[in-house]
Amino acid sequence: MAVTPAGRGPQVMGVFLLFLGLSSIATVLRIYCRVSLLKSFRSEDWLAVLAWAFFVCHAAFAINGVFHGTGQHFADIHPQSEIVLGLKWWWLCEPLYVLSNMAIKASIAIMLLRLMVATWHRIVIYAVLIVTELFSTAFFFLFIFQCTPSSYFWMRLAGAKGSCLNTSVIVNGVYAYSSILCVGDWIFSFLPFWIVWKLELVSKKEKVMVGIILAMSAIASIATIARIPYIHTLSDQADFLYATADVAIWSCCETGLAITACSSATLRPLFRHLLDRTRLSSSRTSRGLADFPPASPMPNGSRHTRLDSEEPVQLSYIHHTSKSDHTTDFESGETLEKGHAHGRYDR
Repeated sequence: MAVTPAGRGPQVMGVFLLFLGLSSIATVLRIYCRVSLLKSFRSEDWLAVLAWAFFVCHAAFAINGVFHGTGQHFADIHPQSEIVLGLKWWWLCEPLYVLSNMAIKASIAIMLLRLMVATWHRIVIYAVLIVTELFSTAFFFLFIFQCTPSSYFWMRLAGAKGSCLNTSVIVNGVYAYSSILCVGDWIFSFLPFWIVWKLELVSKKEKVMVGIILAMSAIASIATIARIPYIHTLSDQADFLYATADVAIWSCCETGLAITACSSATLRPLFRHLLDRTRLSSSRTSRGLADFPPASPMPNGSRHTRLDSEEPVQLSYIHHTSKSDHTTDFESGETLEKGHAHGRYDR
């Protein structure tokens, strides 16, 4: 049995559907770009797909939870037995949220490591990744085992026996986890942006493009910050499903933005491929019209046209070679060439 979505439920469902769509489009395009165009599917790509898969499950559970009371006051949920199911779906979402974040942070870190040349750059990335993954693992187990047995989290209202940690432990854990994620996002965003901006091998246009893409990662941390004022609602046991609606919404925004931004950062070869095809088509059309010979008279007075087969149409298509082919993983997936980078990079 299910309940009609009400209260904050439709908002929760709408946000999850939005980011489920955005992240799915970005991930599918990433797979196509890597497999069909670059013929290279690397570890960071597998991690990004894994993060997306976890997020799909997270979204499915959250949306299902809306049909069992998520976003509604306990008093408005009928029958009351639906509250137990609502709490169960809410509990299942949290581990998937953590796993999705762990996978996408690792994907971003590996992608950035291909961009880094200086040893200290790589040390910073490794340090942030290790701290983030270790803290994520600790929080994952803290949440799963906050109650003994774990099912007591959603069965306590049904009269089950068990115990849970004080809610302040979970709230403080989420505060700490959010802080770690936020700091990591900003480092992952601004360190490579600063490095790319210093490279003379990259044009200003390309620097701006890379900057915009990296800024998208910083936006994910804004969602993390926006969630902080609502973390205290996790201690509201009297009306949990309604009180934590904002936590659910901003958690979705955080993960959805991170996955979308990470995959979007790899799509430049696809955009260039489409642009090249457009230019090629346009060139064929314009050149074909220009090479079409004038009409000549026929013996019976009519006119006909003739295309000289010995003079094939020459396309005015210009092949482009990016200046960043050896500077950024966003395009070719290769590491910076040390010989070039060291000569042009202002330390």
